[in-house]
Amino acid sequence: MPSYYDIIGNDLIDSNNNKYDLKTTTSNKYFGLYFSAKWCGPCRHFTPKLIDYYNNLNGTFEVIFISLDNNEKEFAEYFSKMPWKSLPFDSEKSEKLSDFFGVQGIPTLILVDNYGNIISKNGKEMIQDNNYILEKIMRNCYNYALFETANSLIRGQGDGRLSENDALILLEVINKKEITISDYKTILFILHNYKFTDKGIDIFLTNLE
Repeated sequence: MPSYYDIIGNDLIDSNNNKYDLKTTTSNKYFGLYFSAKWCGPCRHFTPKLIDYYNNLNGTFEVIFISLDNNEKEFAEYFSKMPWKSLPFDSEKSEKLSDFFGVQGIPTLILVDNYGNIISKNGKEMIQDNNYILEKIMRNCYNYALFETANSLIRGQGDGRLSENDALILLEVINKKEITISDYKTILFILHNYKFTDKGIDIFLTNLE
C-alpha cells in the first residue's frame, strides 16, 4: 500500500511559483497538510487563523496547501494570500490524498511530526482551541503522543504526581519503536517538569535503559 509520501511526491511551489522540495522544506519540522479551497466559506474563515498560527511559530512549523479548488485560476487566487508552500495544482493528486486521509469535509489540517508520522487529523480543531501545548510541541519537536499522555495523566491525578501505573502507560507510548531525539527531548522535559512517585520514577528510568 502506498504511503502519503508516495502520492505527494517531492515537488512544492510558493505563491510566486518558485520551486522547492518536500524533504528539505519539512526537515526536522512538524507540518500540516492543509486541505482547503477558495469556494469553501469555512476555509476562508479558518485560513487567516492558520496564517497567524503559522507566523507565530516563526519557521518551526510548516504548512503544505493541498488545493481542492475547481480550477487552477481559483487555486492561484486563493494561494496568493498564503505564506507557506503548496503542491502544484493537480486535482487528481489532491483527490487521491483526500481519499488516503479519509477527508470528510474542508478545511482539514492533517498534522505530521518531524519523522513523517501522522499525529492528528484534527489539526484545525486543535488550533482553533488555541492549544498552547500543541505550540510548545511544535516549537521543540517533542513527541506529541508522549507529551499529551503525560499531560492527561497529570490532569487525572489528585496529588499531581505520576504513579507506577502512569509510568508504565508512558513507557508504552515509546517502547514499540526505536527511541528518537524527539523522544529523549520529551522525556527530559517530563522529568524536569512533572512529579513522579518514588516507584513511578524507578519504573520509568529503569525501563528507559
